[in-house]
Amino acid sequence: MTTLEFLSQLREQNIIIKLTPEGDQLKISAPKGALSAELRSELQARKEEILTFLQEAAAKQSANLPEIEPVDRDNPLRLSFAQERIWKLHQLAPDSANLNVPVAWRLAGRLDATLLERALQRLTERHEPLRSSFPDGPVVVIADHMPLKLNIIDLQESPEEARAAEAIRVANTLAAEPFDIGQGPIMRASLIRTAPERHILLLVFHQIVFDWGAANPVIQDLGDIYAALKKGNTPELEPLAVQYVDYAHWQRDWLQGNILAQQEQYWQEQLGKPYQPLPLPLDHERPALESFESRLQYFQLTPELTNAIRQLSQKSGGTVYMTLLAALQALLAGYSGHDEAMVFSLL
Repeated sequence: MTTLEFLSQLREQNIIIKLTPEGDQLKISAPKGALSAELRSELQARKEEILTFLQEAAAKQSANLPEIEPVDRDNPLRLSFAQERIWKLHQLAPDSANLNVPVAWRLAGRLDATLLERALQRLTERHEPLRSSFPDGPVVVIADHMPLKLNIIDLQESPEEARAAEAIRVANTLAAEPFDIGQGPIMRASLIRTAPERHILLLVFHQIVFDWGAANPVIQDLGDIYAALKKGNTPELEPLAVQYVDYAHWQRDWLQGNILAQQEQYWQEQLGKPYQPLPLPLDHERPALESFESRLQYFQLTPELTNAIRQLSQKSGGTVYMTLLAALQALLAGYSGHDEAMVFSLL
C-alpha cells in the first residue's frame, strides 16, 4: 500500500496526520479508541516514510503557491469565492434553512452541561468564523465576543419507548430554523437529554462559515477544551497561525488573471453539460418546482461487507468514499438506463 493510500484510509477513520508548524515532526489527531495496537505499530514503522511524504508535499505546495499571511482586521474583510456564492444563494431565500449544516453526536456517560456551554464559548473565541456575521453586502464582520447559549431540551418525562423518535423530531425541528447571517450568531448549540447519562449534542451552522472539512478540527478542539475544563485546567491549545479570513484574502489575491481563467475553463467543461433529471421509475410525478426537501435513511453495513468494501478500495487504489460513490452511480445507472448521472456530494 502506498503512503497516499495509507493516509487516505486513515482519513476515512477520522485519523488525521499533519506536520507540526516546524515541519520536522508528525502530529496525529484521532477519535478516542481509533488507534489500535496494530495501527500504532504500523504508524511507528511508517513514521519516516510518512514524514518524508508530507514534507515533500508541503515543499511542492509552497513552491507553487504564495504563503498565507494574516490580514489587518481593521480593514474591510473579504469573502472567499465559496462564501460569496453561499452569500448570494442566501439572499435568494433568506428565510430558508437549505444552507444549514446540522451535526449531531450521541453522548454516553456523565456530562456537565455548564462546562459544555463554557467549552462551546471557548470554541467560538478560538475560531473566528463562529463569531462572524455578514451585515452589509459580501463582506464579513468578526465580533470580538459573541455569546453562545446551550439550549437544553429534557425529554426524560416522555415515554421511554418514544424518546428516540421524539429526539429525532426535536433535532430536525431545531436544524430547520433559519439563520439571520446579517446579525449572527450563525451557530446554535442544543443538548437533547433522553436519560441522565444519555444526550444528543446538536450543533447547527450556516454553510457560509462551516463545511465538513472544518468538522474534525472543530470537534477535536471542543473535546480538548471540555476535557481541560473538566479537570479544572485552562485549555491550552496550539495557537492558530491563520484564520479562514486570511485564507479568503490569500485566495482572492492569488486566484485571478490567467490562473482564475484556467480554473473557470476547467469547471465549465466539467459542469457545462445541461442538467436533466434522471428518468427513474418513480411511484409519483415529479413536482414542477424543486422543494429541496429530503429525508435520511439510516442503515448499517455488516463487518463482513465493510471489510470487503475496504479491500476492494485498496485493490483499486481508491478510498471507501470513492467505492461507495461508484456503487451509488452504478445503482442509478441500472434504474435509469443512463451511463452518466450528476451526483452532488459533500466531501
